[in-house]
Amino acid sequence: GDKSKLFYEYLRLKNEINPTYFLLENVKMKQESENDLNTYMGVKGLHINSSLVSFQNRPRIYWSNIPGIMIPEDKKISFQDYKDTDFDYCKQFKLPDTPSRRKYWRDGKGNNSATGGCANVTYADKIKTITRKQDRSPNSGLIEFDGFCRFLTRREIELAQTLPIGYTDTLSYNQMQDVCGDGWTVDIIAHIFSFLK
Repeated sequence: GDKSKLFYEYLRLKNEINPTYFLLENVKMKQESENDLNTYMGVKGLHINSSLVSFQNRPRIYWSNIPGIMIPEDKKISFQDYKDTDFDYCKQFKLPDTPSRRKYWRDGKGNNSATGGCANVTYADKIKTITRKQDRSPNSGLIEFDGFCRFLTRREIELAQTLPIGYTDTLSYNQMQDVCGDGWTVDIIAHIFSFLK
């Protein structure tokens, strides 16, 4: 599909430009596909989960020729220390109580699958992976709120991707979900770049 086309475009540019250093990130995949990418990239992908540096469970594979990259230390960051509790701020993220939203919520017993509703992350240490759209399942999880549930707030999404609070203020909530869902966890990239000489 389009995503694999993008990879081959990346590979073409990498080969044409022949940069001193390169970095490629992708989601967890079948071992066979990962082995193929290891061959194409000429390096073995390193499995790093953003949960080590944030309260988001986001397993990813990083291919880079930056020497000596190590897995970051687990900072043991809990969502509970960052969860928004200001009622007036949170109410703008409350889901409308409709049959389809009830299906997402499943009385807070969702299992974060396409058919099993969204996970309840109200009391979790880690939220699920931030996606481009929070209004479908699977997503980053839902939080009990005001007799029903809410999406993650803008602030929570920024912090999950280790962005400064307010970084996405110029974007609509939908745009910021898109950008953050497709983006890198900043502190993981900073960690990888810290190995540059």
